[in-house]
Amino acid sequence: MVKIQDDRREQIFRELSILKRIGHKNIPKIKQIVDLGGKIAIVMEFAAGGELFHHVQRAGRLSSRQALGIFIQILSAVDHLHTVGIAHRDIKLVY
Repeated sequence: MVKIQDDRREQIFRELSILKRIGHKNIPKIKQIVDLGGKIAIVMEFAAGGELFHHVQRAGRLSSRQALGIFIQILSAVDHLHTVGIAHRDIKLVY
C-alpha cells in the first residue's frame, strides 16, 4: 500500500491509469487500483519468478549468458515504454 499526500493524489492516479494500459510481456500488469482514503492499494499481476534482486541474490553470480538474457528483457520493456512516450527514471534492483 502506498500512503499519499493530498496534493499528489491526482498526479499519482493519472500516472497509475497510464501504467494500467501498458501491455508488455516483461512489465507486470496493474489489475486494479483501490483508493483507501490516505492510501492507495495497487493490485498487480503475479510475477512467478519473483523480484529480480532476489533472483540475483540466490544465484550469487550470474553467467554472462544469464545476465545478457535479463538485460535484453529490461531493454525490451524500456524500449516499449519509450515507444509509448513514457520515460522510466529510476531503474534499479530493489531489495
